[in-house]
Amino acid sequence: MKKCNKCGVNVDTNFEFCPLCYADLAQTEEKKTEEIFKTPRELDKQKTKMHMVSKVFLILSAIAIIASIYINVKTKTIAWSAVVTLSIVYLWVLVCHTIISKASPFKKVFWQLVVVIVFLLTTNFVFSSNDWLSNYVYPSLAMLVSVVLSFVVMLCKDRKRIILSFFSIIILMAIASGVFLIFKICDFRILNEIALMVEGFILLAYIIFGGKLLLREAGRKFHL
Repeated sequence: MKKCNKCGVNVDTNFEFCPLCYADLAQTEEKKTEEIFKTPRELDKQKTKMHMVSKVFLILSAIAIIASIYINVKTKTIAWSAVVTLSIVYLWVLVCHTIISKASPFKKVFWQLVVVIVFLLTTNFVFSSNDWLSNYVYPSLAMLVSVVLSFVVMLCKDRKRIILSFFSIIILMAIASGVFLIFKICDFRILNEIALMVEGFILLAYIIFGGKLLLREAGRKFHL
Protein backbone atom coordinates (compact mmCIF):
# COMPACT_ATOMS: atom_id res chain seq x y z
CA MET A 1 0.00 0.00 0.00
CA LYS A 2 1.08 3.54 -0.75
CA LYS A 3 0.12 6.58 1.32
CA CYS A 4 -0.67 9.94 -0.25
CA ASN A 5 1.22 12.75 1.50
CA LYS A 6 -1.38 15.37 0.56
CA CYS A 7 -4.59 13.78 1.87
CA GLY A 8 -3.25 10.82 3.88
CA VAL A 9 -5.28 8.18 2.02
CA ASN A 10 -3.88 4.64 1.72
CA VAL A 11 -3.82 3.66 -1.98
CA ASP A 12 -3.23 0.34 -3.70
CA THR A 13 0.28 -0.03 -5.13
CA ASN A 14 -1.14 -0.38 -8.67
CA PHE A 15 -2.29 3.23 -8.66
CA GLU A 16 0.05 5.96 -9.92
CA PHE A 17 -2.23 8.82 -8.83
CA CYS A 18 -4.26 9.32 -5.67
CA PRO A 19 -7.97 8.68 -6.46
CA LEU A 20 -9.05 11.40 -3.99
CA CYS A 21 -6.78 14.39 -4.70
CA TYR A 22 -5.03 13.16 -7.90
CA ALA A 23 -1.56 13.74 -6.46
CA ASP A 24 1.30 11.95 -8.21
CA LEU A 25 2.15 9.04 -5.92
CA ALA A 26 5.49 8.44 -7.65
CA GLN A 27 6.59 11.96 -6.77
CA THR A 28 5.32 11.39 -3.23
CA GLU A 29 7.60 8.36 -2.90
CA GLU A 30 10.53 10.35 -4.34
CA LYS A 31 9.97 13.12 -1.80
CA LYS A 32 9.95 10.56 1.02
CA THR A 33 13.25 9.15 -0.23
CA GLU A 34 14.76 12.65 -0.48
CA GLU A 35 13.65 13.48 3.07
CA ILE A 36 15.22 10.26 4.41
CA PHE A 37 18.62 11.16 3.00
CA LYS A 38 18.50 14.81 4.08
CA THR A 39 20.74 15.69 6.98
CA PRO A 40 19.26 17.30 10.12
CA ARG A 41 21.12 20.50 9.21
CA GLU A 42 19.40 20.66 5.79
CA LEU A 43 15.99 20.08 7.39
CA ASP A 44 16.71 22.82 9.96
CA LYS A 45 17.67 25.21 7.17
CA GLN A 46 14.36 24.56 5.38
CA LYS A 47 12.37 25.14 8.58
CA THR A 48 14.33 28.34 9.31
CA LYS A 49 13.68 29.62 5.80
CA MET A 50 9.93 28.97 6.11
CA HIS A 51 9.84 30.68 9.52
CA MET A 52 11.63 33.71 8.07
CA VAL A 53 9.21 33.95 5.15
CA SER A 54 6.25 33.67 7.57
CA LYS A 55 7.67 36.45 9.78
CA VAL A 56 8.21 38.74 6.78
CA PHE A 57 4.62 38.14 5.61
CA LEU A 58 3.33 38.76 9.13
CA ILE A 59 5.19 42.08 9.43
CA LEU A 60 4.04 43.23 5.97
CA SER A 61 0.46 42.22 6.80
CA ALA A 62 0.50 44.18 10.06
CA ILE A 63 1.96 47.27 8.32
CA ALA A 64 -0.67 47.10 5.55
CA ILE A 65 -3.56 46.76 8.03
CA ILE A 66 -2.34 49.57 10.33
CA ALA A 67 -1.64 51.89 7.37
CA SER A 68 -5.06 51.28 5.80
CA ILE A 69 -6.88 51.87 9.11
CA TYR A 70 -4.87 55.07 9.74
CA ILE A 71 -5.62 56.43 6.24
CA ASN A 72 -9.26 55.42 6.60
CA VAL A 73 -9.62 57.30 9.90
CA LYS A 74 -7.77 60.40 8.66
CA THR A 75 -9.73 60.68 5.41
CA LYS A 76 -13.03 59.93 7.20
CA THR A 77 -14.29 57.81 4.31
CA ILE A 78 -16.24 54.55 4.33
CA ALA A 79 -14.59 51.68 6.20
CA TRP A 80 -12.73 50.24 3.21
CA SER A 81 -9.89 49.24 5.57
CA ALA A 82 -12.10 46.32 6.67
CA VAL A 83 -11.89 44.99 3.11
CA VAL A 84 -8.09 45.34 3.15
CA THR A 85 -7.91 43.45 6.45
CA LEU A 86 -10.12 40.63 5.17
CA SER A 87 -8.06 40.45 1.97
CA ILE A 88 -4.93 39.88 4.06
CA VAL A 89 -6.74 37.28 6.19
CA TYR A 90 -7.75 35.51 2.97
CA LEU A 91 -4.11 35.61 1.84
CA TRP A 92 -3.02 33.87 5.05
CA VAL A 93 -5.75 31.23 4.74
CA LEU A 94 -4.81 30.64 1.10
CA VAL A 95 -1.09 30.25 1.77
CA CYS A 96 -1.01 28.60 5.22
CA HIS A 97 -4.13 26.46 5.15
CA THR A 98 -4.65 25.71 1.46
CA ILE A 99 -1.20 25.67 -0.16
CA ILE A 100 1.22 24.68 2.61
CA SER A 101 -1.11 22.72 4.90
CA LYS A 102 -1.53 18.94 4.62
CA ALA A 103 -5.21 19.17 5.58
CA SER A 104 -7.80 17.18 3.64
CA PRO A 105 -9.19 18.65 0.37
CA PHE A 106 -12.62 19.02 2.04
CA LYS A 107 -11.22 21.20 4.85
CA LYS A 108 -9.24 23.32 2.37
CA VAL A 109 -12.30 23.94 0.18
CA PHE A 110 -14.54 24.52 3.22
CA TRP A 111 -12.31 27.24 4.74
CA GLN A 112 -11.80 28.86 1.34
CA LEU A 113 -15.56 29.14 0.94
CA VAL A 114 -16.05 30.47 4.49
CA VAL A 115 -13.43 33.24 4.08
CA VAL A 116 -14.64 34.23 0.59
CA ILE A 117 -18.29 34.41 1.74
CA VAL A 118 -17.34 36.55 4.77
CA PHE A 119 -15.24 38.75 2.50
CA LEU A 120 -18.08 39.28 0.01
CA LEU A 121 -20.69 39.95 2.71
CA THR A 122 -18.41 42.45 4.46
CA THR A 123 -17.63 44.22 1.18
CA ASN A 124 -21.32 44.44 0.33
CA PHE A 125 -22.08 45.86 3.80
CA VAL A 126 -19.22 48.40 3.69
CA PHE A 127 -19.89 49.76 0.22
CA SER A 128 -23.66 49.04 0.03
CA SER A 129 -23.62 49.48 -3.73
CA ASN A 130 -25.00 47.47 -6.63
CA ASP A 131 -21.64 47.75 -8.44
CA TRP A 132 -19.47 46.75 -5.49
CA LEU A 133 -18.41 43.49 -7.14
CA SER A 134 -16.97 45.02 -10.34
CA ASN A 135 -15.78 48.22 -8.65
CA TYR A 136 -14.06 46.85 -5.54
CA VAL A 137 -14.27 43.10 -4.91
CA TYR A 138 -13.05 41.69 -8.23
CA PRO A 139 -10.01 43.97 -8.70
CA SER A 140 -8.96 43.46 -5.06
CA LEU A 141 -9.21 39.67 -5.32
CA ALA A 142 -7.52 39.69 -8.74
CA MET A 143 -4.48 41.56 -7.39
CA LEU A 144 -4.37 39.35 -4.31
CA VAL A 145 -4.55 36.10 -6.29
CA SER A 146 -1.96 37.30 -8.83
CA VAL A 147 0.55 38.17 -6.10
CA VAL A 148 -0.06 34.92 -4.17
CA LEU A 149 0.34 32.77 -7.29
CA SER A 150 3.60 34.56 -8.08
CA PHE A 151 4.97 33.91 -4.58
CA VAL A 152 3.96 30.25 -4.87
CA VAL A 153 5.83 29.93 -8.19
CA MET A 154 8.94 31.55 -6.68
CA LEU A 155 8.92 29.30 -3.59
CA CYS A 156 7.98 26.07 -5.37
CA LYS A 157 10.88 23.84 -6.39
CA ASP A 158 8.85 21.93 -8.99
CA ARG A 159 7.52 25.10 -10.61
CA LYS A 160 7.30 23.57 -14.08
CA ARG A 161 4.15 21.73 -13.00
CA ILE A 162 2.27 24.91 -12.06
CA ILE A 163 3.79 27.84 -13.96
CA LEU A 164 1.71 27.45 -17.16
CA SER A 165 -1.58 27.06 -15.22
CA PHE A 166 -0.84 30.08 -13.03
CA PHE A 167 0.19 32.12 -16.08
CA SER A 168 -3.11 31.24 -17.79
CA ILE A 169 -5.15 32.17 -14.68
CA ILE A 170 -3.51 35.61 -14.47
CA ILE A 171 -4.12 36.19 -18.21
CA LEU A 172 -7.83 35.42 -17.73
CA MET A 173 -8.03 37.80 -14.75
CA ALA A 174 -6.28 40.54 -16.76
CA ILE A 175 -8.78 40.03 -19.62
CA ALA A 176 -11.68 40.39 -17.17
CA SER A 177 -10.18 43.62 -15.76
CA GLY A 178 -9.79 44.92 -19.32
CA VAL A 179 -13.41 44.06 -20.15
CA PHE A 180 -14.64 45.95 -17.07
CA LEU A 181 -12.71 49.04 -18.19
CA ILE A 182 -13.36 48.91 -21.95
CA PHE A 183 -17.10 48.34 -21.67
CA LYS A 184 -17.42 50.71 -18.66
CA ILE A 185 -18.96 48.02 -16.45
CA CYS A 186 -17.39 49.65 -13.38
CA ASP A 187 -17.98 53.25 -12.27
CA PHE A 188 -14.99 53.35 -9.92
CA ARG A 189 -12.21 52.65 -12.41
CA ILE A 190 -9.09 53.16 -10.28
CA LEU A 191 -8.94 49.72 -8.66
CA ASN A 192 -9.49 47.92 -11.97
CA GLU A 193 -6.82 50.08 -13.61
CA ILE A 194 -4.36 49.25 -10.79
CA ALA A 195 -5.32 45.55 -11.00
CA LEU A 196 -4.67 45.55 -14.75
CA MET A 197 -1.26 47.18 -14.24
CA VAL A 198 -0.32 44.69 -11.50
CA GLU A 199 -1.44 41.73 -13.63
CA GLY A 200 0.44 43.10 -16.65
CA PHE A 201 3.61 43.59 -14.60
CA ILE A 202 3.39 40.04 -13.18
CA LEU A 203 2.78 38.54 -16.63
CA LEU A 204 5.81 40.43 -17.94
CA ALA A 205 7.89 39.04 -15.06
CA TYR A 206 6.71 35.52 -15.93
CA ILE A 207 7.81 36.03 -19.55
CA ILE A 208 11.19 37.58 -18.66
CA PHE A 209 12.20 35.14 -15.93
CA GLY A 210 10.32 32.00 -17.00
CA GLY A 211 9.75 32.44 -20.73
CA LYS A 212 11.73 29.34 -21.77
CA LEU A 213 9.98 27.19 -19.18
CA LEU A 214 6.57 28.52 -20.27
CA LEU A 215 7.30 27.73 -23.93
CA ARG A 216 8.56 24.25 -23.07
CA GLU A 217 5.53 23.47 -20.90
CA ALA A 218 3.12 24.91 -23.51
CA GLY A 219 4.76 22.76 -26.20
CA ARG A 220 4.51 19.67 -24.02
CA LYS A 221 0.92 20.42 -23.00
CA PHE A 222 -0.45 21.24 -26.45
CA HIS A 223 1.96 19.02 -28.44
CA LEU A 224 3.39 21.99 -30.39
